[in-house]
Parts: sequence; C-alpha cells; structure tokens
Amino acid sequence: MAFGMHPQRLATLGAWVMLACAATLAVVSFIRLKQQHAPLFQSIPLGALWYQVWPFLYVLLFIILAAYLPLTWLAPFIIGCLLALLGEHRWYVLLGASAIPTAALYLLTVHLMRIGVV
Repeated sequence: MAFGMHPQRLATLGAWVMLACAATLAVVSFIRLKQQHAPLFQSIPLGALWYQVWPFLYVLLFIILAAYLPLTWLAPFIIGCLLALLGEHRWYVLLGASAIPTAALYLLTVHLMRIGVV
C-alpha cells in the first residue's frame, strides 16, 4: 500500500520476480554444468537424501498440526524443536528464542483484533 499498489498485485509481482530469479539461476547452472562437461543428473546417496528431505517433512508436520491447533500454541514448539534439531542445547536460549517471537505474535494478533483488522 506504500506504493499505491493493491496488495494482491504486489504479491503477484513478488511471485513473478522470484520465478524469474529461479529461472535465471537454473539457466546459469545449466550453462556452467555444460561448460564443465558434468552430468546433468546423478544419483543421490540415501544418507544425503535424508538431509535434503527432513526440513520439508518438518514443515509438513507443523502445517498439519496448524490445521487443528492455534498458531500461538504451536509457534514455541516449531521454533524450539527446530533449534534443538539444529544443535542448540541450552534451555535458556531455546526458551527465549521460542517465547519472545510467540509473545510478539500474540500481542500483534490482539492489537489487530482490537483495532478491527482481524
């Protein structure tokens, strides 16, 4: 709205820009692979495949849970579990990093409900 654009048009423009960047990256990568005479496709070891797949499964789990539970209840678990999976073991970092964004989300939601946006 700062540029006088309709929100849907701005989101559509952003999606097209991301698609153009992804296409450019794919074309540049294809050209570099051809220059190096590298194969375009090669098999991935199963151990490496797991490291490629687990973030998508993690997000899918919380998307399914978000259909049944409010986001303000899920947010601390989403953030805390991800930090623990990435190797953080200090409880005070996990607690602070998961509670502060959740509290901010809750306060923003309450404020938006109070002024009538939501």
